[in-house]
Amino acid sequence: MPLHTLTRDDDATLHWRQPSSWQFRFLLVADGDREFATVDWRSSWRSEGRAVMGEHAWTFDHEGFWKPRVLVRDDAHAQPVASLEITNAVLQNRAELRRGETLIAEWRLETFTFGRVVWRDAQGEPLITFRSGTDEGGPSSWLRTQCRVDFTDAGFAHPERDLLLCLGWYLTVSVSQLGA
Repeated sequence: MPLHTLTRDDDATLHWRQPSSWQFRFLLVADGDREFATVDWRSSWRSEGRAVMGEHAWTFDHEGFWKPRVLVRDDAHAQPVASLEITNAVLQNRAELRRGETLIAEWRLETFTFGRVVWRDAQGEPLITFRSGTDEGGPSSWLRTQCRVDFTDAGFAHPERDLLLCLGWYLTVSVSQLGA
């Protein structure tokens, strides 16, 4: 199924969903069937993930132990385009996305149970929020890692919005499920 282009009308019902609890593959969907992005892992034992949204495709690779970071590579060129530095390695609850020395956004785990994760701009204002669970709930979703996505106006208009959506979810799942 081809990926759709995200519009402001899709914002109200946007969720990251895990179609199967047996696979580390996630879809960004609205209204249940309109797909906008995918994030998947090569295997559940590796840290390398891949995301596709719109015309972009990235590879995310977690590296390091004492100073962990995630390298973001553009699939077309295999060159790093950004780096996500985990600034609190013990709790893994904060990270800064940078392109060179420029801060693009800060990822923050705002609740201890991964119930809410937020991308914030350089001034600390919220851009995109990931809230655990989905609107439908029920037993079929209990074993799956899923969330609702909410934007501020600044978040929806952010020039790196697509990357923030995919990388934020990759990092959230990595830290909560795979132990990053």
